[in-house]
Amino acid sequence: MTSRSTPPAAPRPGAIPQPAASPATPSPLAAQAAGATPDAAGGDRFRVRSVTLLRLLRTVAVLACLIAGAVGAFVLSTTSTSLGEIGTGTQQILRLQQIKGDILRADGLATHGLAQGTPAAALTEYNEALREASTLIVEASRAQAYDQAQLTAVNGGLVTYVLTMERARTAYPADNAAGLRHVADASATLTGETIPALDTLIAANTARVDAARAGDRLWAVALALIPVLLLLGISVWLARRTKRVLNIGLVLALASSVLLWQLVDTNLAQSAAVVDGARQGSLRTASAAGTAYAKLAEAKAIGGRQLLQPAQAAALQASWSAAMAEVGGAVGKLDNQSTADVGAYRAAHESLVALLNANRVTEARAAAANTTTGVNPTYRTASDGLLRTFEEARVATASDMGAQQQNLQLAWILALLLGLFGAGASWFGITQRLREYR
Repeated sequence: MTSRSTPPAAPRPGAIPQPAASPATPSPLAAQAAGATPDAAGGDRFRVRSVTLLRLLRTVAVLACLIAGAVGAFVLSTTSTSLGEIGTGTQQILRLQQIKGDILRADGLATHGLAQGTPAAALTEYNEALREASTLIVEASRAQAYDQAQLTAVNGGLVTYVLTMERARTAYPADNAAGLRHVADASATLTGETIPALDTLIAANTARVDAARAGDRLWAVALALIPVLLLLGISVWLARRTKRVLNIGLVLALASSVLLWQLVDTNLAQSAAVVDGARQGSLRTASAAGTAYAKLAEAKAIGGRQLLQPAQAAALQASWSAAMAEVGGAVGKLDNQSTADVGAYRAAHESLVALLNANRVTEARAAAANTTTGVNPTYRTASDGLLRTFEEARVATASDMGAQQQNLQLAWILALLLGLFGAGASWFGITQRLREYR
């Protein structure tokens, strides 16, 4: 049997003609899900292959910002701690140098005072130098726990020195031999125990300062740059595939990352510059002045022994010259006034030794007591000038390092906040694009 096709029904009279149905056009997302190419999908502006990739990029961007912020904060905080250790160690070194100088100054005043009958002024200055040294020993013990045991030994040596010198003052000049023997014992305590202990402490603190300064954290700058490059790459990639140039979230995250990178870079560079500047500036000046102050006091003490033992003046002159050579080397790093003051003392001492070598002991002691050109006033002028320079440079060193340490304490908090802000902004920016899939 042959089938026949049924012809379409004729429209009813008065009916409105309907257009023929066109084939259904699949949606872009449906076409993408079916594996169609972007052109076959109708030229959709989204060319991202999957939601999973966007989520992965969002996670990576957030983690990069958080890690950079956390590491940047840690590095800046660690640098602040290191700078504090450098500042504390530096001040301890200078404090120990001043203790050494004060003790040697007291010794010089004691020996000269004995040779001149211990005038009241000399005794007053002697007691002041000892009191200053004792106060600084207590401060040094509180400032650095590592040094407490050796500073206790230094204090013990100082007490022994004072008691021995008091016996010398009691015996001399009635019992000249006993007095000189006590002076020799006191000197042996200083040169054999107290001063070497202070030199050991200075060396130990110098090593700790160098160790704290040696930490190189420039790798943190490179790490802080990673989220900048990553967010820049994500921004360009998304803009090209979504046909949208501006993404507020990613722009804010990128700006935050750039600020974090600059914050870490700038503060690390400034910290290094502060330390290097101090080493070449105020710290260098303080160290030179402290060395000159201590060695000048040592030379003055040797001069006092020359007055006490005129027969040994020529033999002791070599030791005096060695001490003054170190004074000259240190003063060469200071101003011209310090050089002139030390030169005046040098001239006064050399005139004194010339009188002693000529066996004109009475004249030599009178010359030493001269209130204008003698060794005592010229030494006092030079010593006070060096101590003043030392104190000014010490304060400047502490001020510079303290200010930078405060900057670092603020910077590490800001670095943490920038990392959190960058993470939040990048999450928001990429999430915006994810929502357009829904």
